[in-house]
Amino acid sequence: RSRSRSRSRSRSRSRGMRTGMQTLVQAFLASSVSFSQHSAIELADGFSLCYQHVRMLVLHAAWVLARHGVQLEDAVCVTGDEGLLMVLSQVAVLLAGGCYVPLDLQLPEERLKYMIRDCRAKLILCDEAKARKTRDVLDVLSAEAQEGLSLPTILSCKELFPVDLNSPSQISAFLSELSSLPQDL
Repeated sequence: RSRSRSRSRSRSRSRGMRTGMQTLVQAFLASSVSFSQHSAIELADGFSLCYQHVRMLVLHAAWVLARHGVQLEDAVCVTGDEGLLMVLSQVAVLLAGGCYVPLDLQLPEERLKYMIRDCRAKLILCDEAKARKTRDVLDVLSAEAQEGLSLPTILSCKELFPVDLNSPSQISAFLSELSSLPQDL
């Protein structure tokens, strides 16, 4: 009897976590509408992104992640330095329903392999500079793979954000393209 109570508590906690994640996503989306023209992220040289623009960027990125098969609770590892790319990637992964897993490529290879295996990563999102190191770790995992272990796909950050996120003019041009797309995609 105590085992069944324990199991039901465990299941309800799991559902609560999902609800919490959805609530976080819903709160972001609601805030991005309510405060659409307010500054959300300040960048270098006085350039800032308003909530409406952040929303457009992360919705596009979440759509790309979903197109690559990310579903509810799929682990998506993200490599990269702190900055705009990291913030946008975190929100996009949550919007796609995935679980955000930060990967620091400075860690020893054994630790990286453990993290990727343990979370059962579906995707690894990385920029071009870090793609080689990520591929090296996956090659080692592949060589050690046991049957039934599927390796994650490496996805370039350029697929989510096909512009230089350090260039305000490129961001503005991309946002113009996004705003001209039909809204029912």
